[in-house]
Amino acid sequence: MSEKTISKMLKFAIVLMGAMCLAIHSAVTLIALASEEPTVRAVATPWIIFVWLTAVPMIPAIIYSWKTATNIGKNIMFNIDNAKNLHIIAISALADIVIVFFGGIAFLVANISHPTLFLAKLMIVAIGVAIFVSAEGLSQLIKRASALQEDADLTI
Repeated sequence: MSEKTISKMLKFAIVLMGAMCLAIHSAVTLIALASEEPTVRAVATPWIIFVWLTAVPMIPAIIYSWKTATNIGKNIMFNIDNAKNLHIIAISALADIVIVFFGGIAFLVANISHPTLFLAKLMIVAIGVAIFVSAEGLSQLIKRASALQEDADLTI
């Protein structure tokens, strides 16, 4: 498979995941705003703020994922820029983990969330940890590969 094909597939996946996240965030917001149930109306504002706060770290993750996919399409894979991009993606995942975990605890303590929702948030945290570890690991590997490639280029 060529680099351009991989780049296009990555960009498609980035757009798809971004659209899915936007749809989920929008659906939760619309449900909270449209509900006439008094218990839902009472907690709508904190939930809307929380849900959109979790979207903030996704923005740099999407931007730097796109930059990395663009570099791959240009056959620039093992360079320090891609390593930095993956590190920023890892930090974005970590920020989202912190927001979801501590927000879930705060909502549980404030009694504006159900324990089952907290368990669902723990699953999201687990996925975030996997993304963090993968992105940071790839960042380190690409950084080392970049150094090896520079050494090989200087040798030739």
